[in-house]
Amino acid sequence: MDWSGCELVEVIPGKVSGAPLLKGTRLPVDVILDSYDFGTSIEDIAENYPSASVETIKSLIAYADSKEPPPRPIYYVPPGESLMLTRTEALAHFDKKQRQEWVKSRFLA
Repeated sequence: MDWSGCELVEVIPGKVSGAPLLKGTRLPVDVILDSYDFGTSIEDIAENYPSASVETIKSLIAYADSKEPPPRPIYYVPPGESLMLTRTEALAHFDKKQRQEWVKSRFLA
């Protein structure tokens, strides 16, 4: 995603491998968005990453939603559907508990 239009994000070559970061921190924006996508509440994200306020997280999510990339193929398609979904659309098919279980099974097993 192109973050150049977001005043809350900076990209500095050589800092965290040039990943888009929350301005003034070493916190990758993708960490915040992925946490939110997988069901973590905004308040919990702010608690886990004190350098990101609730207002900042809401602004990042709103910016990301407004700049959603075009649909791309994914590995999971819900039964009975054969279409391309964005990551956000794919995750919408799971409730919070299902997303958390999926993350645990894929990354914490």
